[in-house]
Amino acid sequence: MEGGSGGTGTFAQTLLSTVEVAVAVLDRKGRVLSINPCFERLSRYSCAEVRGKDWFDLFVPEDARPAVRARFLDALGNASIGAHLAPIRARDGRLRNLQWVTDTLRDAAGNAVGVVAVAVDVTEQATARPDGEGQALFLQDFIDAIPTPLYYKDTEGRYLGCNRAFVEFLGRAREDIIGRTVFDLVPREYADIFHARDRSLLESPGRQSYESFMLRADGSRREVQFVKATFRAPNGRLGGIIGSIFDITERKKAEQTLRESEAVLRTVLNSIAAAVILIDAETHRIVTLNAFALKLLGATRGEVVGRVCHEFICPLEVGKCPVTDLNQEVDCSERVVVRLDGQRVPVIKTVRRVTLGGRKLLMESIVDITDRKRMEEELRALSLVDELTGLYNRRGFMTLATQQLRVARRENRSDVLAFLDLDDLKGINDAQGHHAGDRALVELADVLRQTVRESDIVARLGGDEFCVLMSGADETQAEGLLQRLAEGIDRRNAAGDLPFRLAASTGMARFDPAASDGLDDLLRRADQLMYEQKRRKGRRMTGDAPSPVDEPS
Repeated sequence: MEGGSGGTGTFAQTLLSTVEVAVAVLDRKGRVLSINPCFERLSRYSCAEVRGKDWFDLFVPEDARPAVRARFLDALGNASIGAHLAPIRARDGRLRNLQWVTDTLRDAAGNAVGVVAVAVDVTEQATARPDGEGQALFLQDFIDAIPTPLYYKDTEGRYLGCNRAFVEFLGRAREDIIGRTVFDLVPREYADIFHARDRSLLESPGRQSYESFMLRADGSRREVQFVKATFRAPNGRLGGIIGSIFDITERKKAEQTLRESEAVLRTVLNSIAAAVILIDAETHRIVTLNAFALKLLGATRGEVVGRVCHEFICPLEVGKCPVTDLNQEVDCSERVVVRLDGQRVPVIKTVRRVTLGGRKLLMESIVDITDRKRMEEELRALSLVDELTGLYNRRGFMTLATQQLRVARRENRSDVLAFLDLDDLKGINDAQGHHAGDRALVELADVLRQTVRESDIVARLGGDEFCVLMSGADETQAEGLLQRLAEGIDRRNAAGDLPFRLAASTGMARFDPAASDGLDDLLRRADQLMYEQKRRKGRRMTGDAPSPVDEPS
């Protein structure tokens, strides 16, 4: 079971949990990474109890530790470690005699990162082990108890022995195997491959692992993994090869199914016209996401996968996930996504629980609503802004002025409201048409816009009526504004490019924060003063002297 050859993840875990041999995986320091259920039954420890603990201190009797540790180091050094006996101490203190085969655990780069040890419990056989001439029978009984097909052959490729599992795999009697070569037992196309591999191993003694195909006795073509190692004869010379065969057909099918499923999932996700993100329900780390999500986040897959979702989604709501923290089945709401560059994007996010391959996930579907929000703002602005002049309309003025007077009353501040009326709009419309009247309204709005302060609220209430609410203005400041307005109108008329004469009448009312008057009272009083000035002017004067400010009664 070489770490660098073949399946990983859930498939390896499934394989280890189903085989009827004890398996232990150690890291380079001899700490337990995993044990399978068969080893749990032998040791009476659970995997969770022993994970991270020192193997030698926990399981190996003190007198056996030097030899066991030496084999462990040999395995890390890629030495060939054949079958050997070594005891373990179970939770109840009893010793179990196990027959071990060890192998190097490698990472994707081929570096040794630990050891995989496979064992069969031979406590009963060891107790009854015969001496002398019975050793051969005992050894045969021992290897027959191992469910993995095993064989050993000499340097010429002749089989010297095998176990029952190997006999059943080939579907031949043991006596038809012993003394023969691989060319006598399997089709030539396979025999050539196996023989070449054997010669390579004999030329460079050690261990070998590779994947290939074989025909079983029932005629089925199986995908297998060979694990082979050379052994020494009693005289110290190279004796031959010990080999084992692992049927990995189902694992390979499962891997292919997973690859196909993942490909289908990616295709489905990328075909959805919305950002889709799959998140681990326990860790809240991003598992995968589609192309729309990557575009939304402005990131590459490597910059996102594995990171906590709150780095990008709902950053201010850590611990408040509607599904995992608040126990909602489904959540659909407006949220904020933070792009990799820090830009905040308004979205509608739907999240629900899903289970894929036995893994509990959160599936988040996210739609960017930036354009919708922009249109909402535009619509909101249209509902508050006069389309012709670009000033606030009556609704906008009433909304903002009401709020400003509320603040003025709280701060005991005096504001002034100026009410203006464009003179002779009806005459301009009748004489030159409504397009000229509209131009007159726009011209007066432009003069107002250039005259008022940034803090003032200026609006067209409708028709020929305009108003300005001056924040924190006293009577002198208010009269100064009207004087600047009159001067601005005079300058505009002096330009000589208007087909009419621009003129306006005004009236002003002061807001007393101590009085009970409101915005409607201010408008009424200022409107009355404006009409008084209009009557005095007789609709013939422009830039008349400012009217007095009406004080609240």
